[in-house]
Amino acid sequence: MTSASYAALLCVLAACAQVSPQETDAPIRQPTRAALVEGYEEFFRSVDSDHDSRLSREEWSRSVEAAIDYGKGGSSLLANEDQLRRDYMSVFEEDDRDDDGHLTLDEMLARPLQTFACADVDADGALSSTEQEQVLDRCAHLVRRLG
Repeated sequence: MTSASYAALLCVLAACAQVSPQETDAPIRQPTRAALVEGYEEFFRSVDSDHDSRLSREEWSRSVEAAIDYGKGGSSLLANEDQLRRDYMSVFEEDDRDDDGHLTLDEMLARPLQTFACADVDADGALSSTEQEQVLDRCAHLVRRLG
């Protein structure tokens, strides 16, 4: 699995955990399905600049560029920015299930929710530390391979 694939999985887990800078001394919370959805909803709203409840390729591309700009300054994941751009544009194409050139929130959530469901062995809506440790082995077939 490439470093970008790990990054994608970590983004799913980070979206679930929702740890804010003010909470860095607080105990780490278990990632939950509800937090995952909330994190993706927040991202979606922030990227949907025309507020039409769907993301265009242009809006998606701007979010990728913003992430690259934000990550400059030491991230090894940004070693090949052109490849990262291609990878994340391919994510857009794969997730645009109806091929209309736009991503809806449902389209964007489909794969992360499928991965979460695979990882959540006891189906309690939260990922225990054991489930988090086993996710790469259990759900490798679902984790998007980039790079």
